[in-house]
Amino acid sequence: MAHLVSAERGLTRMSEDVVGGGPGVSADFNYDAYNAVEVAALAERSPADLLADLHVARGARMLRDRTPCSSQ
Repeated sequence: MAHLVSAERGLTRMSEDVVGGGPGVSADFNYDAYNAVEVAALAERSPADLLADLHVARGARMLRDRTPCSSQ
């Protein structure tokens, strides 16, 4: 669950950067290292809390996806 929460948050930030004209991540970005740090940071969260975190992160992304981009 921690990986899913981390991925949802991280991919949302990366996508927003791409939409804004950025690269998303640097060429030397290490997904495995990022994942290890993020999952470790969430290690103390209970499964129920992680599920709630996932719902919040996914819900926020879904709301952003419904908002038209100025670049479209």
